[in-house]
Amino acid sequence: METVVHPVPAGFESPPVFTEIWGTPSIFYVRIKSFAGESFAKSFASGLSEIASTSQVEGLIIDLRGNRGGSSANLKSALSHFVEGDVGEASGRIPRRDRFIIEPSHIYPYYKAVKLVILIDEGTNSAAELFAYILRTERRALLIGAPTAGNAQGVATFQLGSKLLLNLEIAHFHLKGVTLHSGFRINPDIEVDVPWLDYRLPEDPLVQRAVEEMRRASW
Repeated sequence: METVVHPVPAGFESPPVFTEIWGTPSIFYVRIKSFAGESFAKSFASGLSEIASTSQVEGLIIDLRGNRGGSSANLKSALSHFVEGDVGEASGRIPRRDRFIIEPSHIYPYYKAVKLVILIDEGTNSAAELFAYILRTERRALLIGAPTAGNAQGVATFQLGSKLLLNLEIAHFHLKGVTLHSGFRINPDIEVDVPWLDYRLPEDPLVQRAVEEMRRASW
């Protein structure tokens, strides 16, 4: 059963886009607009595999700003490249507790030591919030940006007529002793709250800060 499903409007199911950061050949940037769509898992894994086969990846900047969320299946698939094991569970109006046990992917051995910085903001929702929170809790990522939307709960969507949708909260997520209920906003480790859409990628203040932190970090 999909326990992390938020409606994602058409146009937000675009595949992740990978870019090499100018002047830093070992640091890559990937923009993820959502964790929705049947092709997401394959596309994300393919992009990670491609850059790993052609470059020595030291760090990866994962941009989740404005990410509308998606499914638990895609969330687990994305996490499998960076962590493994039991990272939490979902419970609530669902038949049984859904354990989040992550089976490592075939490229996990490569990426388990790669430095990760995740960019978040008030537009970071649902599965994107869980992705960021889990990777920080597992001591795999540094979060930079602004507090998230606070929508990290499981939702079931029901069609009411031809134009109305009812979104019913059906589950909470319990991660390392913390329950991510509705309204629980994830705060960044480093707050940089700027109108980032006003900048091109090379001049984006959050991307620049992420590169700085990677260069000085020892993790």
